[in-house]
Amino acid sequence: MKLIDIFYQPAVLDCYTFVFDEHDSRTGAYTMLGMSEDGYAFSQWTSGVYEPGAANEHLGSRVVLSAVGAAALDGFFHRLSIPEEWEGIHTTVEQIVQERDE
Repeated sequence: MKLIDIFYQPAVLDCYTFVFDEHDSRTGAYTMLGMSEDGYAFSQWTSGVYEPGAANEHLGSRVVLSAVGAAALDGFFHRLSIPEEWEGIHTTVEQIVQERDE
């Protein structure tokens, strides 16, 4: 599965929506991960309506990975069960996010 888009919608429990390239050809629904601001309080695999290249406003505003908060990134990597040997990549992404926030 490949991450293809990320959305942010304030004032909802699962404010981040990560959209993956896996989709059901029968329903057209894409695999998604809904996640809270801290990445742990709420996190669920789901599927939903997504149109590649469209605004997809029902999912919130499109954001880039570097705009996702560090706490949510921790939850994201944890939820995807990134093996320990990939910890270096996680650390690098976290550093990039922190540098952009400064």
